[in-house]
Amino acid sequence: AGKNKGDAVQLDYSKLCPTYSEHFFTSNLPYHWRWNKALSHRFKVYTTLDLPDMTKVTLLAFNDEIPNANLRNYVAYISNRVAVFEDLRFVTRSGRGK
Repeated sequence: AGKNKGDAVQLDYSKLCPTYSEHFFTSNLPYHWRWNKALSHRFKVYTTLDLPDMTKVTLLAFNDEIPNANLRNYVAYISNRVAVFEDLRFVTRSGRGK
């Protein structure tokens, strides 16, 4: 049987990174990554909500040292409850991995 558009993505959310919302999870980020270098994998945001395809997702990144990281390629669109970010980059230091 094929998947219908309305079928939920079956994921083990315990293997994903939580966010500030109980309805959104992300793929892992490396502990340390050089600024302005593409990630080694596509960064993904997963949702448990029934959002329509083509819902715009915009990433924000921050930590204790940097209140608003400068990102490139930080917009993606939901498809089957997943937004895939191609070539996501931290343009300035992230503050991670001192």
